[in-house]
Amino acid sequence: NQYGPMLVKENADRDDVTYVSERTTEFPGVTVNDDYVRNYPKGNVASHILGYTGAITQDELKQEAFEGLENDSVVGKSGVELTYEEVLRGRAGEQVYNVDALGRIVPEGSRVDSLGRFVDANGDPIVVDPSKELPDRVKDPVPGKDLALTVDLDLQRLAEAELEAAIARAQSEGYAGSGGAVVAMDPRNGEIMALASRPDFDPQLFVGGISGSQEMEAFKYLNSEYANYPFTDRAITGGQPAASTFKPFTGLAGLTFGVIDAYTTVTDTGECWRPTGSDWGCWQSWRENSPNYEYLGPHGTQNFAEAIKDSNDKFFYQVADWLWNATEDEDWLPHFYERFGFGQLTGVDLAGETPGRIPTRAGEKELYAAMGRPDEAYWSVGDWVNLSIGQGDLLVSPLQLARAYAVLYNGGTLVTPHVGGEIRQDGKVVEEIAPEPAGQVDV
Repeated sequence: NQYGPMLVKENADRDDVTYVSERTTEFPGVTVNDDYVRNYPKGNVASHILGYTGAITQDELKQEAFEGLENDSVVGKSGVELTYEEVLRGRAGEQVYNVDALGRIVPEGSRVDSLGRFVDANGDPIVVDPSKELPDRVKDPVPGKDLALTVDLDLQRLAEAELEAAIARAQSEGYAGSGGAVVAMDPRNGEIMALASRPDFDPQLFVGGISGSQEMEAFKYLNSEYANYPFTDRAITGGQPAASTFKPFTGLAGLTFGVIDAYTTVTDTGECWRPTGSDWGCWQSWRENSPNYEYLGPHGTQNFAEAIKDSNDKFFYQVADWLWNATEDEDWLPHFYERFGFGQLTGVDLAGETPGRIPTRAGEKELYAAMGRPDEAYWSVGDWVNLSIGQGDLLVSPLQLARAYAVLYNGGTLVTPHVGGEIRQDGKVVEEIAPEPAGQVDV
């Protein structure tokens, strides 16, 4: 925009400001402006919730969300800084003047004489002082609103400390411990009380732009593979198997279909478990694979409640096998899991969420075709058995798990998670953020 300001240097130091200010005649059109900038007083705390800001890019200027912004605008890049960009931003003011081809402000009622001067009706020259010239149209600026979060700061700090301690324990035991996530959510309404992801970052790094050798080194490291993607919010990214946290939903599937009831039992003798009518494979529970099996022994005979308490893999293998043989719909169990929100976006008000994956017969064909191995897209009872304990090609996010467990607690409501609590203007609440539930799970 040739008529708009162009940012020459952001976060200029005192020497630069002094140099330019003392040489205004040498730099016509160059001005020094003070501006408000973000401040993150808690450092890295809740960095994935807050996100960070940065100078708008040419690509962003073309997007509808940033329509009408100036070239030197600072906008949200991630977290609530991005999601609630329009709420937080406000609207810039505007003063409109009539100018001639030379860019000079044209006084009202004036004309230009043969010497190129502005003159009045009598032909007398008009001396124009741009600083005193009133604009033809004025649009007052509108300040941005305040966003209050649902996050409990003390709980957030505790969650982050415990997450770091858990990663440290994993590393001390020889595991990579390269990342992790925590979610604490009110199951009644989806309000997120704490959400943490590791590794994290300091959003203050981006305030005023990346400059100086130390900041450049820090930014370079954060974008390297050694940093293990700190800008990825693992709490909302559907990229992990659910493992044993999935078992309650397998048991509910069996209860819903009617292949088990509260008193149905499965006996683990320590021998191989196989699907009905099969003479291949050897499916074992975690106990048989435990180095402490000599002391633990097999699970024995357990019902659903006992199998949950003891994380008995074989009980849930058997539920999946009974379901497979009770229906002709080879996607019935995957579709049952989808009722709890797995394989779908939760709708959380944070950018970067991914839906994860619930494997189905058609989905497996697409997955293996995309990998260039279409012949390996085989779908059988074994896929359901893997799914029953949260394995196979299943991918979920910690937030999806929190929401699914909320369904068990709140009586069937599939809540919409959110970190936004209230929008305030001048200290008064102008909007309460309470997104509608995504649905009702009737089981």
